[in-house]
Amino acid sequence: MRFVTTFIILAAFVTACGSKSAPSTPAEDATPTPDVAAPEDTATPAVDVPTVPEDTAPVDVPAPPPDTIEPEDVPAPSDSATPEDTATPEDTAPSVDTAPATCDQPCPDGQLCFDGLCGTNACNVPAFDGILFANAQELSDNLLVAQQPDLSWSPSKIYQWPDLLQGLHTACSPGIAGHTFWIGDATDPEEKTFLYGLVNLAAFLAQSMKETIKYDACDENNWDDTNGYKISNACGQLGQNYENYDCDMACPKDPTLQMTAVTNAVWWGAPAPCSVHRIAR
Repeated sequence: MRFVTTFIILAAFVTACGSKSAPSTPAEDATPTPDVAAPEDTATPAVDVPTVPEDTAPVDVPAPPPDTIEPEDVPAPSDSATPEDTATPEDTAPSVDTAPATCDQPCPDGQLCFDGLCGTNACNVPAFDGILFANAQELSDNLLVAQQPDLSWSPSKIYQWPDLLQGLHTACSPGIAGHTFWIGDATDPEEKTFLYGLVNLAAFLAQSMKETIKYDACDENNWDDTNGYKISNACGQLGQNYENYDCDMACPKDPTLQMTAVTNAVWWGAPAPCSVHRIAR
């Protein structure tokens, strides 16, 4: 199917977070993604893949109102403004998951555990997979960064490149409910399919940066100050009612559900994590 199933990738992408307390709003702008050429040798590339930063505080600034414009075309990295402080410190450089639960032995550097086997076959398209693995450090340093309260940028402590590749592998195959990450048709030549995949992934990361990565958050922050940051914002901000959001694939409503967000904004005076609990009557 020719669309990006962003919710599939994002579900596996978030490693440090629990359930999201409320749906996010559409994005306004896009995050650049490097325009790199397919490597001639598609064999397993050696790569220094990023590790989880130790102590990067999450951050947030008020999110945009619900009605926002669609993300713009993602520019080439050479024409984009990249935060100056995006280099990953040596002691916090991300790395490959070396102890995958589904593989008997830790995977070698530069590989991940897919379907019980160590490899670099995120989507089983060598040219596409090769770019994501060979440029893992650069992509992580420039794309998975969060803005701090002083407006500087630091590596995200929630969103990691290996987790993105794991989620992408599931999204490519088998997908969820018949929906998969589109990387071209079976009849398309690989020199085209890997480009389709990169454009699709760039669109997803642009939306993700606007909604979550920039703020290093995986739960909706309490940002609506029109009512003084009331705790009722957990049930809907800017006049919305999250309970009324529905779709064919939605889980049944559970009136007994109680939930507290895992992340929240850390700017000065920011409210605590959103929380929803039953009220005894």
